[in-house]
Amino acid sequence: MNHYFLIFLLLLLGVINANSQKVSKKQEPKGAYYTGEYRNLFKEIGKSQQEIDARVEQIYTQLFYGNDSTQRVYYPVGDDMAYIKDTYFQDVRTEGMSYGMMVAVQLNKKKEFNALWKYAKTYMQNKTGYRKGYFAWSGNFNTHTVNDMNSAPDGEEYFVTALFFASHRWGDSTGIFNYKAEANQLLHDMVHLETRNGGIQDGLSNMFNHTEKKVVFVTQGPHNTFTDPSYHLPAFYKLWAVWADKDNDFWTAVADTSKAYLPRAVHPVSGLVTEYMSFAGKPQATDFNANSDKFCGDSWRVAMNLGVDVHWWGNEVWQETLLSRWINFFNSQGKDYKTVYNWDGSPVSFTWGHSVGCVAMNATGILGTNNEKSADYVQELWDSNLPEGVHRYYNGLLYMLGYLNCSGKYKIWMPEK
Repeated sequence: MNHYFLIFLLLLLGVINANSQKVSKKQEPKGAYYTGEYRNLFKEIGKSQQEIDARVEQIYTQLFYGNDSTQRVYYPVGDDMAYIKDTYFQDVRTEGMSYGMMVAVQLNKKKEFNALWKYAKTYMQNKTGYRKGYFAWSGNFNTHTVNDMNSAPDGEEYFVTALFFASHRWGDSTGIFNYKAEANQLLHDMVHLETRNGGIQDGLSNMFNHTEKKVVFVTQGPHNTFTDPSYHLPAFYKLWAVWADKDNDFWTAVADTSKAYLPRAVHPVSGLVTEYMSFAGKPQATDFNANSDKFCGDSWRVAMNLGVDVHWWGNEVWQETLLSRWINFFNSQGKDYKTVYNWDGSPVSFTWGHSVGCVAMNATGILGTNNEKSADYVQELWDSNLPEGVHRYYNGLLYMLGYLNCSGKYKIWMPEK
């Protein structure tokens, strides 16, 4: 009897172990970081790869080399520099420069990447003083001088990730084109500026609050005491935690904090976030931006950030929940939904209409959800036109990023093994 019992026990353990392996396998991360596979949402709605490739190239060509006054946002300076122009506010912003670099590395446009990076390093980075290492968020493209010395961390976040990708895709050269060294130095400056300066000097802080482990809105007090939800980029932080030369545990903690923060910042009914929010996840009104406590231009990007996180790192319940709530809200608003709302989804007294930048971000968010209306959002982006004219900068760059993401061309460029 003991012999048969032993055989039974071994068989039982084998079944349990097999089932455990099935559960474990089912729960393994399925993101592109692990698999190297990227969804192509346009293919999923029936577009051919030839159509998709041609559309992406057309968008890039128009934004970078189209008509000077109505289409392009990329403008060369001499033979080896270039800037991205905000065609509405008529300046150069680290936001646009870093987006341009990300587009360039994803599409293997090394010349354009280097030209943008050299311009940013030459004309926008602080070389001395308490701000040394930080980039001025706004510059003058006519005089190549700084409009505002302050820094907006989303620019630095995209600079770092684009530089790591460039290092892995093209290899490192020397000087400012040692991409990996530049990325690591910038990461160091972003979290150790206060230490280098002997504390907060002139109200200037780190880009990431060490107590909160959250990115700040800007680095100048008092506006470094709250955040911008669209600056929270957990998909990037997880890469930094693996690739950075130091502070890896800190970046892991920042990624974990963003995962806990974003569900608090999203409204429990509408699923929306506001442009600026407190570290506790409540709308943040300011005296310099009447839309700061509303769902507005910055807020659109949160859908993309969540979609990218799922696409690259695998789905967790919280992302699917947030994105489904978000998409369900826009479903309730009809196909011509507006793109500015109060936090709770109630209408505001003005509107920007049906902005294509928001359309592109909502389509990218589909990477993180299988909402029954998913195909409609992807189809709408495909059917939308790349904006021209004065509003082509922000809407156009979000449109470009949306197309890269939805076509499976927004990839993690990994280091050689």
